[in-house]
Amino acid sequence: MKPKYFCYEIQNNLGIWVHNDEVLYSPCSFNKELSYGTSSKLIDTTQIWNGDIHSKVKENIKRNRQIAGCNNCYNAELEGQTSRRIAVESK
Repeated sequence: MKPKYFCYEIQNNLGIWVHNDEVLYSPCSFNKELSYGTSSKLIDTTQIWNGDIHSKVKENIKRNRQIAGCNNCYNAELEGQTSRRIAVESK
């Protein structure tokens, strides 16, 4: 059984974008609260995926803990909507 706070986006994707010549990352494209970045033009997605922040987020999911910055999805679900977090399960 999947934990209550399972998130398809976090388990399968990374949010990566550029802002003011800085490459930024987050556990998903909707979670900007846990974003972090580098001024490097070269990025190693494997290092990001297995890095400290993403690993802690995935561990929190396993421990069934809410994830900081995921309020957009949690609030949508409270209003009866299907969030990106669980949209894949609905199909």
